[in-house]
Amino acid sequence: MKIIERNNFMKWNTIDFGKYRYDGCLIAHIAFKDPEYFNWCLSAGVFKGSSLSQAHIANHNLRNLRLPANLRDTHCVQMLYDWVGKLTDVRVVEVALLPATPAHNEVRSDTLNMVFKTDGVGRKLIRKALKDHWLGGKALTKARLETLLAEPVAPTSLH
Repeated sequence: MKIIERNNFMKWNTIDFGKYRYDGCLIAHIAFKDPEYFNWCLSAGVFKGSSLSQAHIANHNLRNLRLPANLRDTHCVQMLYDWVGKLTDVRVVEVALLPATPAHNEVRSDTLNMVFKTDGVGRKLIRKALKDHWLGGKALTKARLETLLAEPVAPTSLH
């Protein structure tokens, strides 16, 4: 494993096995980029030692990305599903504008889960929400991913 350090953040290991062996991807980047593969690696015991610890940290933090500071007190993440449970939209909305009780097809939270299983359309919706509200419209880079992961948070659902 090659170890990379940027700024004062954690030293993230790069993947040196499997289909991302030669990409120089960080463990956290794989969790975001390909959550199904990451979850398989985690459950199959592929990660060992410090890489296992990092995989658990990335898994927890990417499942619980807090809203940016300027939105935390007034907004929530709203995830909408169709009648078969397929993710159809991800929004960051002002809580005051929402009905008190969530609809049967929505989930509200103060965090965004980047690692849960969904189809390609759902993954694009989640990435667009991340880009628009967490990254200010900029692309996700390794440095920006490390910044997102620098502040762990425990999950707390609004409803």
